[in-house]
Amino acid sequence: MLNFIFDVRYFIAFYVVGDILTTVFAIENGLGFEANTMISKSIEHYGFSILVVIKILFLCLFYLEYIYLEKKHHHLLWNILKYSLSIFGILIVVNNMLVILDFASPISILYSWV
Repeated sequence: MLNFIFDVRYFIAFYVVGDILTTVFAIENGLGFEANTMISKSIEHYGFSILVVIKILFLCLFYLEYIYLEKKHHHLLWNILKYSLSIFGILIVVNNMLVILDFASPISILYSWV
């Protein structure tokens, strides 16, 4: 378990903690909104604590994937997955920071094209 936590430390820092903190800050201060409709509706219904629940569930799924890939000795696939999701977390936090600082959000620009 400690190996897993060490392996996903950047994922936890950015995708879990960073995203929750920046999302809550932006919404609470009227600086932005949750772009994901399903998450937005969940926040409206359950409050911000649902973000923690969702992130913990995702982290549990990530742990199950870690166990499976380690058993099958798919180290390359595990590395690709953990680094991809860590980079995704960084991009989410950067996007949220851009929203907080009143810059154009890359995600909202993408949504406007759809």
